[in-house]
Amino acid sequence: MFCHELAGNLGEEPGLSEADDVPLWYRGLAQNDAATELAHVDALLGFYDDDHIVIGHTPGAGVILPRFEGKVLIVDTGLFTYYGAHGASLLIEGDEMVAQQDGERYSIPQGEAPPAIFAGVGGAKSRCTRRAAAANRPAQHAS
Repeated sequence: MFCHELAGNLGEEPGLSEADDVPLWYRGLAQNDAATELAHVDALLGFYDDDHIVIGHTPGAGVILPRFEGKVLIVDTGLFTYYGAHGASLLIEGDEMVAQQDGERYSIPQGEAPPAIFAGVGGAKSRCTRRAAAANRPAQHAS
């Protein structure tokens, strides 16, 4: 949902692939400080009367990561070799959400991504621990 829609500005708007705040391009839910984005997450969920937002387009730790107490799930695990070739799927069956990776199913942890749950999943190990912790801090650019 566009930020200007949440603000009540329903005039002329750019197309879904043209504005920088559209779901296709906006990376703030994956990269910005949790305190900065929490109101936006709650507004989106309230507007759509939903419980979760699933996002991609921002390769992460090599595993599916929850943010904002599990309200947002980052599912871009880095499928391409450049990002580590970590294939994973989010399976939603009724009210249950699980990650499938490396031939196994893993419960999506509640709360902010506890790194210990992901140790060894998807070959991520220490990189996963670093990125899971970073998912709840302001974004830092890789060198």
